[in-house]
Amino acid sequence: EESYREIKSIRADLNADYNDLEQRRKAIKKAINAPYEAFEDVYKRCVTQNFKPAIDELGSRISEVEAGLKEEKKQKVLQYFNEYCEYKNIDFVSFDSLGLKINMSGSLKSLKTAVAEFIDRVSDDLEMIKVQEYSADILVEYKKSLNVSQAILTVQNRIKAIEAEKAMMAEREAAMKSAEETAAKVDKVLEEIEQDEAFEAPEQLQMPTEEQIEEIVFRAISKYYSGNNKETISSG
Repeated sequence: EESYREIKSIRADLNADYNDLEQRRKAIKKAINAPYEAFEDVYKRCVTQNFKPAIDELGSRISEVEAGLKEEKKQKVLQYFNEYCEYKNIDFVSFDSLGLKINMSGSLKSLKTAVAEFIDRVSDDLEMIKVQEYSADILVEYKKSLNVSQAILTVQNRIKAIEAEKAMMAEREAAMKSAEETAAKVDKVLEEIEQDEAFEAPEQLQMPTEEQIEEIVFRAISKYYSGNNKETISSG
């Protein structure tokens, strides 16, 4: 606090010196840059404004010519593809599925060779599919992916799943039928018990006791198993 005013005065002097030096630096930079700026102006008029448009124009024309040459090459390869597919009797493969990169460096011969190898592979896959079980299903899957092993595996897994589901349905139907037959036999036994026993209706309806229920169930089960044993003995 005692030296506050003095420090503030020193700071003002330093700031004035700094601003003076900055002004001198800018003046020197301007003097140094003046010749280069004059040169750059001449350079733009004589070089940049002449060379750059010419380079861009030639680049555009080169691109147009290259695009035309590549399209011409593509049409020749496409024609070869269609003819070879017709020769191999293949009508489900698209030209784009080959994924050929047609550029200036690739020769027409190498592209046709790639097409022939691809179609030959598809033809070999079709011959393999013909001897497979469920060949029609496999062919449907193969047309989606053009991968014969994947198509065969997909169909095999599908058939296994269908067979497993059929087996489960058969088991459920057999269990339901067995339960129905058992219930029918129990009903028949109970009906026979009611016919064998003299039944007098009580004056007032009363719920049977637990001992009575157990006795009726015991008789029904005993008679049911007794009838089954007789059937087994007779059949033996």
